[in-house]
Amino acid sequence: MENAGIVTVNTKEGAKWGWFIQFPGEAPLFFTQSIGLSAGLWPSKEFELAEGYEVEARLYYLLIRDYALARLAGSALSRRDLVQKIRLSAMCRRLLARERQYLSDGVRPEGHPRIGAIIEEVVAALEARGYVDDAAYAEEWIAAQERRRPKGKLMLRSQLRQKAIDREIVDRLLEDYDEEGACRAAAEAFLRKGKRGQALIRSLASRGFSAAVVYRIAPRLECEYESEGE
Repeated sequence: MENAGIVTVNTKEGAKWGWFIQFPGEAPLFFTQSIGLSAGLWPSKEFELAEGYEVEARLYYLLIRDYALARLAGSALSRRDLVQKIRLSAMCRRLLARERQYLSDGVRPEGHPRIGAIIEEVVAALEARGYVDDAAYAEEWIAAQERRRPKGKLMLRSQLRQKAIDREIVDRLLEDYDEEGACRAAAEAFLRKGKRGQALIRSLASRGFSAAVVYRIAPRLECEYESEGE
C-alpha cells in the first residue's frame, strides 16, 4: 500500500471543517480547531506512523483534560468519581470501544495510545495542580451530609470508602466528627415526622449511628419533645 506508514492531517472532509487525521486503513478522526492547534497540528501535515500515534495521544489527553475540567467546574469530585465520569462519557466510551476492537482483532498497532493510561495521566496532573483533592472533597462531602441528612460515623465511613477515599483520610476526618450532635439533628427530624420509640431507634440506626449514641440521645430527646408538646 502506498504511504502505508504515513499519517496525514487535513482541515476539510466533505462539507465538514476542522482537523482530520487520517491513519492508514482507518476512517479520518475529527478534532476541533482549538484542540488541534493546542496539539500542534497544521494543514497538510504528514507524520510517520509512530509520531502520528504520539500526536493522537496528545489530542486525546487534551480532550479528556478539558472534559475533566468541565466536570470539576460543576462540583467537587473524588478521584474515583472523576475517573468514572470520564470513562462513562460518550467520548471515552467510543475511544475505549475502538481500543477493545483492536484487542479483540489482535491487531493493535505498537505505540497506539492507551486510553486508560491517558485518563490516569490527566487525573494525576489535575491532582498535582490541586483540582482533585480527595481530602478536601471528603471534608466538604461530610459537611454537606451533616447539613442535609445527618449520618453516623459507620455510614459515613462506609460511603467514603465506597468512593475510594483513603482510609487514613477518612479516619482523620471522622476523629473529631460530632456524632452526638448529628444524631440529635436526625432524631429531631424523625420526631417531627412522628417517629417514636423503637421506630425512632430503628430510623437512627439505619443512618449509621452507633447503638451507644442512639440509646443515649433518642430516649432523652423524645422525652424533651413530648414535654414541649404538652
